[in-house]
Amino acid sequence: MEILVEDWNLLVGPLVDKMLAEPSNATIVKFLSYLSEHLAEAAEVVFQRLLLHTRRQNV
Repeated sequence: MEILVEDWNLLVGPLVDKMLAEPSNATIVKFLSYLSEHLAEAAEVVFQRLLLHTRRQNV
């Protein structure tokens, strides 16, 4: 199965947010694992979301 998305940056943020909001949700983790190649291409967006989440937790 091939996934065609024009701009992964639009999807990555909400996907990472969902994963961080529900870390025990195995379906989300598996889905993100399936998309790992695409997430690597949007690494800057992934890291920005992770930093934002970390900063929120430290406030």
